[in-house]
Amino acid sequence: MFSLQPLRSQKLSKTDSLRQVLSRYEAANKNRTPDLRDSVKVRTLQKLILHYVDSEPKTALVYSLQLLALSQKIKFQDGIADGHLFIGRIGIRGRNPGLAITVWHYIA
Repeated sequence: MFSLQPLRSQKLSKTDSLRQVLSRYEAANKNRTPDLRDSVKVRTLQKLILHYVDSEPKTALVYSLQLLALSQKIKFQDGIADGHLFIGRIGIRGRNPGLAITVWHYIA
């Protein structure tokens, strides 16, 4: 019989590692004004969202909103696009496609 436990453990381990990277990055840069160097944080948020989008959409939404807000601050177009994409994906999967529209109006 095939077990998915090793795959789940790997996914949790990678997610925990990404959360640690994000936490360390935020601690090291908490008193600095956001700028393009924060694209590292954006990329880490993108990876975390991909891990949570299907299994924990509420967590993915929190990270997506952080991704979108930071990307807008630093004018990082890839992050802005992905933020909207993830929010829309979470809304559609949760049968709430209006979520992306609501967030768009709130942030824009």
